[in-house]
Amino acid sequence: MKKSVILSLSLLLIGCASKPMPDELYKQFAYVSVGSLACMNKGFINPELAAKAQIAVEYTLDTWNYQVPKYNNIVNSFREHASEVTENNCRDISFKANKMVMLVEERRGNIQAQNTNNALQGISNAITGATQKTVFCNNIAGVVVCN
Repeated sequence: MKKSVILSLSLLLIGCASKPMPDELYKQFAYVSVGSLACMNKGFINPELAAKAQIAVEYTLDTWNYQVPKYNNIVNSFREHASEVTENNCRDISFKANKMVMLVEERRGNIQAQNTNNALQGISNAITGATQKTVFCNNIAGVVVCN
């Protein structure tokens, strides 16, 4: 079970908008989304984590090609049982929410670092390209003409 959770959490950031979202992630994202709010409402997790979990779920969903009605049905199914959440459930939800938030923050940091590297490489290429320009010169009747 723990291996499948770790695999699922790892998969959440590999997604891309052109790939269909695996079925297990529909339930996992709905579980974290609905569960974090239910746990916050019962005082088992703080509002900051619940808010970060909502943002992480939304961010991650945007990386997948998923069926919105299917996801909404699962969310609604979890909402029907949200009042039954226990402190033990909330510990599990808190763990999964924190892991998801950390993975999203790491992914955003990696994207930002890659964008910075690309920008610096572009500047470097522009400078190198400007300084390594081929010049052709011709000597015509003792006058040197270069382009």
